[in-house]
Amino acid sequence: MPYNIFYVALFAVVLGIVIALLTRFGRPAPPPEVLPESAYRERAQHMPEAELGEPELRRAAQLLLERYDIRMQGEDRNSEREFYLLAASEDPIIGGRYVVNCRVAGADEVLPPERILEFRDFVRAQGFTRGVFITSGYFAKESRFLVEDAAVSLLSRGDVKRILEDA
Repeated sequence: MPYNIFYVALFAVVLGIVIALLTRFGRPAPPPEVLPESAYRERAQHMPEAELGEPELRRAAQLLLERYDIRMQGEDRNSEREFYLLAASEDPIIGGRYVVNCRVAGADEVLPPERILEFRDFVRAQGFTRGVFITSGYFAKESRFLVEDAAVSLLSRGDVKRILEDA
């Protein structure tokens, strides 16, 4: 009888160690678009880039909102290179208030993580259901990790191009 308890306890300890190792080393890899800043600059030097300006960012944001049947309600300009689109949806599943921040950036410009933190805090403070940050540049690699638990999506230059091409 004492041997049975020993084997049960040993099995429980081994099973706990196996589960701990699987959960520790079985984490998903970071998103594939997260590259060091130098990789974006190097890639930009070798590829001719079409200029993505305010009209292209506005069109990409509108296409994205239309895809989910979210209606634009207004616009606000933050600076000469940055503007917000305010939108809302009455859908019972995805309904709520949305904000899309569009930032015109250079082909090799990398937005600092601080700017993404400001936007994340703005979305939370204003009570938006979701925020989307769209740029014609790129995000610093830390930026995606800063918003993974928040209701914020980041769309960089490549994402904008895909949205416009799919239209």
